[in-house]
Amino acid sequence: MNVHLLKSPELSEDTYRDVVHVLRQYPGPIRFIESELGIMDAEPKDHYWEDEKKFDTKDHVVFPQYSLISDNEMRHSFPMTDQRLTWQELFRQCENYRTLRTVPSDDHVILLTNIGNDKNWFGSIDESLKNYFIHTENWSHYFQNHIDVRFPIAYEVIVWLLRGCIYSSRYELQQHLHTTSIGCFMDYCENKKEIILKMRTADICPSCLDHINQKDLPSNFVNQILDTMDGIRNNLIFRERVRIMRRPSRIQVEGFMKKIYLTDFGNLEVRLNPKERSLYLLYLNHPEGISLPELYDHRGELLTIYQRLSGRESNEDMQRTIQSLVNPIESDINVNLSRIRRKFKDAVGEELLHFYDITGEHGAEKSIKLDRELVTYKD
Repeated sequence: MNVHLLKSPELSEDTYRDVVHVLRQYPGPIRFIESELGIMDAEPKDHYWEDEKKFDTKDHVVFPQYSLISDNEMRHSFPMTDQRLTWQELFRQCENYRTLRTVPSDDHVILLTNIGNDKNWFGSIDESLKNYFIHTENWSHYFQNHIDVRFPIAYEVIVWLLRGCIYSSRYELQQHLHTTSIGCFMDYCENKKEIILKMRTADICPSCLDHINQKDLPSNFVNQILDTMDGIRNNLIFRERVRIMRRPSRIQVEGFMKKIYLTDFGNLEVRLNPKERSLYLLYLNHPEGISLPELYDHRGELLTIYQRLSGRESNEDMQRTIQSLVNPIESDINVNLSRIRRKFKDAVGEELLHFYDITGEHGAEKSIKLDRELVTYKD
């Protein structure tokens, strides 16, 4: 099964890549395809929200009764204004992509977009049960600051995909929604704040399980769906507990390019560029620490790492890059240390940053505090 994940222009590249990475972690027949849209031929309209109650409430939608088989960090302040498109305009982006790329009719197309929708839903599906949209904004409003947005977005993707595969029409889907939230993937969540219960539970109630069994879906498809839901739930719970436990995630340095993943954060990649990554790997190799003036003595080791990661052909260019990095007179080292700090802070939060930051007293050795027993290397 092919699932094309479209990125609308306003959605950040990092968020999009993180969501794709989460969904690809769990093996099975569902193949998630990076399919950036890059354009949006509909003009969103401003919408004025008078108060939080309306913002947190879905609009009721009644689907017709027929079968289709045959044919940032903070809660919002109110009042506020955001932008919205109609469901029809959002689904049209999926259809436009199908036409542009000649997508087979059996493939699923899911649009990920920061733009809201006129029914104020987290996501929805069209009459073909093959086109979807997922609203990727406002998650910190519901989970406050304790959320990595890739997890709720990935959850919505997998849940809507499951719904699209077990029901024969949008009307049938609607008839099976739970009007009272019980922590099941079919909870309607008219009060959108109830999404917290649904995602923390990430469960399928006995009634819905019976319905899935009646559809006789392939077991490897169901297993991939369930594994993904379980993985998302575990990561949400882990992140919520981090603030109390203050337990760092393990790091895995993986592959020829030595990419850095946070194992206990859903294998989240910390996207350091080759120069930043080379510097970080050097400090991982030296738990005793290296002062900034001493970096010059390690320029050979640093150059060896950078030659592998940079992808550049000119050895002279690479040498100049490293020479600039280890020169204490230039500001290059401080710029790169600051960038590394910011990227790890974005990944793990303020509470855990001190485990991963390259830090130390002025003039003294700088080091990475993380216990090296928590660092593994995988070819």
